[in-house]
Amino acid sequence: MMVATLEILHIWGINMGYHSSEYLIPFWLFGSYLITPPAAWLFVKSNTQPTFQPKFKHVAFFLPAFIEVSAELFLYYGNKIFGTDFHLARNIVWYTFTEKIPAIAMIIVLYFFVKELKSLNSRLKKVQSSKSDFSQYSRLYFFLIVFSLLTFFWLSVTVFNFELYSVIEIILLLFIFIFGYLSYFQPSFNTIPKVLKIDIIKEKFPQFNDEKELERLKILF
Repeated sequence: MMVATLEILHIWGINMGYHSSEYLIPFWLFGSYLITPPAAWLFVKSNTQPTFQPKFKHVAFFLPAFIEVSAELFLYYGNKIFGTDFHLARNIVWYTFTEKIPAIAMIIVLYFFVKELKSLNSRLKKVQSSKSDFSQYSRLYFFLIVFSLLTFFWLSVTVFNFELYSVIEIILLLFIFIFGYLSYFQPSFNTIPKVLKIDIIKEKFPQFNDEKELERLKILF
C-alpha cells in the first residue's frame, strides 16, 4: 500500500510540477519496489497459515530496500550539494537489482500465493459453513488478481520495455480506492477466514479431540 501510494503521489508530483519546486521532499525515493515481494509474501503467510507470526528475522527481507533508499537519498542530496548529476538508475546493474529482480520475485510470490489458496480452499470444503465463509477469504482472491495484474504489467515495462505506465496508474488507483472502500464499509473484509481460527485452536490444543469430547458430553447429559 505504501509503495502504491507513493507511486501515485510521484505521478501527481510530475504532472503538477512539484519535482521542479525549490523546497521539495523526495518522497518518491522511499517507494522502493524491493519492498513489494517480501511484503506480499508476509501478507500471504499471515493470511493463509494459522500459526504464522512475523518475527524479527523477517526484517532482513527488507534490507535490500533499505540499501536502495539509503543510496538514492545519499546521491540525491549529494547531487544538490555538489551540483553533480549522477543517477543510479542509469547503471544497468542497479536497474536490474531495483527494477527487474523485484518483478521476477513477484512471480515466485504469486506461485506461493496460488499454492496456499488451493490448500485453504481444500480446508474450507471440509467445513460445513464453507459457503458462508467465502466472503471472508474472497479478499485473498482480490489481492491475487491485483498482484497478478500489477506483476504482468510490471514485467512488461521493466523486462520487455512496453510503455504501459498509464495502465499501471489506473490499476493502482482502482486498487487503493476499492480496498479503501471495502475496508471502511465492510471491516470484516480484513479478517482471516474462520477455518484458520479453528486451525489455530486445534494447533494450540492438540490434546483435545472435539468429536470424542462432544460424545462424552452427550452421554453425561
